[in-house]
Amino acid sequence: MAVCHRSCDPGTSRIVWLFSLVLGHSRFLFARYVLHQDLQTLLRCHVQAFDAIGGVPIEILYDRMKTAVTGEDDQGHIAYNRSLLALAQHYRFQPRACRPYRAKTKGKVERPFSYIRQDFFLGRDFCNLEDLNAQPIDWLDAVANVRAHGTTQRIVAEAFAAEQPELREPSRLDQTRPPQTRDDSGAAIDRGEPKGAEAEGA
Repeated sequence: MAVCHRSCDPGTSRIVWLFSLVLGHSRFLFARYVLHQDLQTLLRCHVQAFDAIGGVPIEILYDRMKTAVTGEDDQGHIAYNRSLLALAQHYRFQPRACRPYRAKTKGKVERPFSYIRQDFFLGRDFCNLEDLNAQPIDWLDAVANVRAHGTTQRIVAEAFAAEQPELREPSRLDQTRPPQTRDDSGAAIDRGEPKGAEAEGA
C-alpha cells in the first residue's frame, strides 16, 4: 500500500496498491499500481505481467496473499482460490505459496517492494493512475532492470535475456479465451512442496 500525491490536483492523495512480479533467476521486475486488491485485479495483473515479460513462468511463488491462498486443510496442505487455479491451468503455470516463517523465500518475494518504494516511488508526484504506471516503465527500463543485482551480482537485463527463452509463450497458449473468473469461496488443495517467479500485491 502507498499514498499517491496527485500533482494535477495539489493537496489531494489516494491510496494505491502495488502488484509486482520478479523472475527468480534474473530478478527481472514487472510492477503495476492498482486501485484495488480484489481477485479480478490480481488476475488481470498476471496477464499484463505475462505480456510484459513475453512469456509465462513455469511456477509462481506467492506470499500467502488472501486473494491467492485461502487457507490450509487440517493436515497443513495449502488451499488456493479456484479462480487463480483456473488461470494457472489456462496459462500452464504452477502456483506455490511461501512456507510460513521461511525468511529466505518470503524475503525474496517482499524485497522488491521496499526497493521500488525507496528507489522509485518516494519523492515523486503523479497526476493520475495512468501517469503512475507510465513513470515506472521508464524507471524499470533505465534503472531497475539494467542494474547489477546485489544478490546475484549479474546485470538483470543480461540474465533475463538468457532466462526469457525458457518462459512459455503466451501466444501459443492463448488460443482459447482465458477463463471467466469470480471471487468465490471455492478452494483447491495443493499437496506439493513449495523456481519460476514471485508475485505479490501490497
